Amino acid sequence: MNRVDSNGLQRWLERMLLLLIHFMAWGYVAQIVMRPVEEWPFYFAAISALILALALLCTRGWFRAISAAFLFAGMVILWRNHVPMTDAWRFFGSTTNILTLLIFAPFFAIPITLGAYHRSALLIVRGKVHQPHSIYFVLSAFTYLLATLMNVAAIVASFTTLHHLSRSYPKDVAETINFRAFARGHSLAMIWSPVGAGLGVALARVPEADPGTVLAMGFGFSIFMLLLDTWFIKGWSRRHAAAVDLPTSAARPQRIAVSHWQHMGVFCGVIVLFVFGVIVLHEWWAMPVIDAVIVLILGVSLIWALCLKKPKRLWKELKTKSTKGVLGLLPQIMLFISVGFFTQALTVSGAMESLVQWVTYWSASFGWLLIILIVLLAVVSSQMGLFPALIIMLLTDLVPYDAMHLRPEWFVFAVTAASVGGVPASPLTINVNLVASLMRVDPLQVSRSNLYFAGIILSSVSLLTIGLSLLFPA
Repeated sequence: MNRVDSNGLQRWLERMLLLLIHFMAWGYVAQIVMRPVEEWPFYFAAISALILALALLCTRGWFRAISAAFLFAGMVILWRNHVPMTDAWRFFGSTTNILTLLIFAPFFAIPITLGAYHRSALLIVRGKVHQPHSIYFVLSAFTYLLATLMNVAAIVASFTTLHHLSRSYPKDVAETINFRAFARGHSLAMIWSPVGAGLGVALARVPEADPGTVLAMGFGFSIFMLLLDTWFIKGWSRRHAAAVDLPTSAARPQRIAVSHWQHMGVFCGVIVLFVFGVIVLHEWWAMPVIDAVIVLILGVSLIWALCLKKPKRLWKELKTKSTKGVLGLLPQIMLFISVGFFTQALTVSGAMESLVQWVTYWSASFGWLLIILIVLLAVVSSQMGLFPALIIMLLTDLVPYDAMHLRPEWFVFAVTAASVGGVPASPLTINVNLVASLMRVDPLQVSRSNLYFAGIILSSVSLLTIGLSLLFPA
């Protein structure tokens, strides 16, 4: 009887949370479209507080513990600064734009799934790649391309479509290729993709940064790392006898239908138009970058899906992502609300002023070391299993980059690239666990294979940021 009552309470909490989350997300979309003179802070603060309270009751594990810790720390800060507890509600709701992006970002995967664009890529490359480094590049680049619009769902689409390319190699060689390609391809795309919440969070928290510059930097760096990573794999395959002695069996090349090339052309065209649309809405309509991304995700994904003329599958996908998909994001939603409350409380308390003075004092002599410490903190935090977007929000809220004489664009790039760089090397991240689940192995195997990649990201981002700060100081 108690178990029945417990299950009934859990279902009721989930229904209430779904209702509140959709009220929050669609309310924020309405605010973007209507652009009222005065925004609706009370509405979003009240809903966010309710969502956090119910989520703390509904969830279990370390997510709840960390969220409760941030909430408690924020309350203590307010109490010590003599802020009435009746005013505490005002400090919720600061992460509504981030949460709305998290909720709607998966919608972009719908038209890609309905149109089966990943299968066109399979037919294009089939029978044309035989060497291990070539296979690795195809797997990582294809995952990278899909992830720019599909985020983590790209790993599933890429794996189910192309993982057989490495089957002709011994198990250890095939696993090494797959462990690295799928995890790293997704992570590199998240450095610059507007669909990835990380960049949107960084630009929302640091509005002074120029989106075009940040996007160009992130894109260029990710492409460079993609090619450098393939070069490392090429060297590894030459030293690995099994990878050299047993090349993949070559299939007879087949003629590729024009429709498959058109499919890939449409996919790449949507990526270009999406990025261009974000910049246009930001520059010409003075719309915050994260708002522009939300509007374009909803508009482009819905129009694109409708053009494919598969209404039943479209409705099924929308229903799944609006219910099970949203509930799957509940731990992230809970963390973002509690951390947002904590950072708002810190700002009001005046504690940030002491941090600014400390950074200003030390940056005169050890500015380069502070940059390395920030990048190291971001990489280590992501390896601990914290969500990259959450790490980015904490760093952008707490680190006074202007006191370090660092341009906002360099700072946004550094924290975004570093936060996602450690993801493939952690057995606690969604990225690694998804790869491990698809390959039916222990997540530790995947993370160990990617450990040195986190070191490369750490050194590359640190050196590039230090160089840019010296060449182009604030």
